Amino acid sequence: MKIFSLMLTMACFFCILLFACQSSGTDQTNDAPLMDTVITEVRDTVVTFNPETYEETVQIVTSYDTVITPRTPDNK
Repeated sequence: MKIFSLMLTMACFFCILLFACQSSGTDQTNDAPLMDTVITEVRDTVVTFNPETYEETVQIVTSYDTVITPRTPDNK
């Protein structure tokens, strides 16, 4: 019975610690600057011809670029 009460006490302690850590970080997220994220996708088609076998190989190459910039406030 001692082990059960010890485990129950430890579980309660970790729950309280978890809730305390989560509630302390909420003030920082409200003051964080707004960010704009732009993701661009570029697709290129590469055609390779092998003259010995007269075979063509077509490959589509896709690349992504992400730009994150701070949002400027609207002055209205």
